Amino acid sequence: MLILNYLFSEQVDRLLSVCNQRLYLLSQLQWKQGLADKCSGIVYDALSLVLGKVLYALSGWGGYVSQTQKDRIDASFRKACKWRLTSKLYNFDELLFEADRKLFARSKADSHCLHHMLPPSRASLQVALRPRGHNYDVPRVTYDLTKRSFLLRCLYREKNVLCGLSQYVNN
Repeated sequence: MLILNYLFSEQVDRLLSVCNQRLYLLSQLQWKQGLADKCSGIVYDALSLVLGKVLYALSGWGGYVSQTQKDRIDASFRKACKWRLTSKLYNFDELLFEADRKLFARSKADSHCLHHMLPPSRASLQVALRPRGHNYDVPRVTYDLTKRSFLLRCLYREKNVLCGLSQYVNN
């Protein structure tokens, strides 16, 4: 639920509640029913029992999550590793970066439903400018809430990665 300060605190609370229930279920299957570590990792990762819940629509809400909420989600990932439910330690920022990268790459196709939301392509200039990761005009943004949206995160990230800056704008 969107709160007045535009942070997804209720969304994260519900997400962590469901993830913790699923972690407990996996731990019970592992310890009481004899589910092997490798099998619980498959259930956690491949079958997306827990990870899929976090990844669902991550590009849409991930930019609006506060650092405290990111730390809580990362703590859930650490708990899964500590309980040996997965062999890989996930990081919220890395998952968000990868989800954004994949969705932005797909949205560049003319047939994609988000393609119409991209800014117009930059006209080729006679002046040689530094390279960017995309061919779109980058709009000037003044509000922090706007900078956290999916498309602007991706447009600025692609521009900044080639300039040697690896972080999102204001993250």
